[in-house]
Amino acid sequence: STNGNFISFRTGNCSINVNELKVYRSRYPSVTVTMGDNTKDIRYQNPNPTTFGAKIKSIVVDANNNLSAIAYHDLNIDWTAPSSVSVNDGTSNDVDTIFDNTTASAVWTTSNDPNSGISEYWYALGTSPGATDIVNWTNNGANTNLTVSGLSLNNGSIYYFSVKSKNGADLWSNIGTSDGFIILNQNSIYNKKVKSINIYPNPSNGIFKIELEDYQNIRYITIESIDGKIVYKRRVNDKTTEMKLDIQNGVYILKIWEENGRITLKKLLIHT
Repeated sequence: STNGNFISFRTGNCSINVNELKVYRSRYPSVTVTMGDNTKDIRYQNPNPTTFGAKIKSIVVDANNNLSAIAYHDLNIDWTAPSSVSVNDGTSNDVDTIFDNTTASAVWTTSNDPNSGISEYWYALGTSPGATDIVNWTNNGANTNLTVSGLSLNNGSIYYFSVKSKNGADLWSNIGTSDGFIILNQNSIYNKKVKSINIYPNPSNGIFKIELEDYQNIRYITIESIDGKIVYKRRVNDKTTEMKLDIQNGVYILKIWEENGRITLKKLLIHT
């Protein structure tokens, strides 16, 4: 039978001890071997990267019923993608602001794949989460950190690092993306910080507080989307200002406008 599931092992009423039993079935010169659940030919993945998940064996029978030597091939089996990573902007802890528009760094957690291991990481840099318009997907080998130089990033803009991993079976993880960083030029009016700013919680669900130590010198605050649209504006009259925003999830730029025209920028994350 070509679609049987069992064999009948006859002993002729003898008592036997079987250490290993192999069953071969007839085949064509080319055959498709399925893998997956318990209805398939190969039902298990590698338990670890160095232990094969399957072995295929074949023998040939001639016209006189002589058997050839057994030909075999060990197979690495992995049909599941590796885990995704968590990405920080900067060289260690996550940073919100970078003051050099020619260099940017990122670091991420290790990806995991129990069946075939991680072969390499790829990264990209863009002006929106997952975008590649600044640096296209680039192989970073087995390293979980990087520094990109020779950039020309725009002052006041937000950029995002994206990272994905590839396992030994050439399967890709989901893309992990940083929460973004703002570029501020050292000589920019944006880089004249208010004495003390505290935003909490951040990220928030749209309800948060802003504490400004020298609020008397603040004209107003604005919140802008990453494409520059002002979604909120108000004057500041107290050291602590409570904000209640009904806006979409995402990254926003909080601008604090001083009486002398200087501006301080902060990254604001909304996630309901």
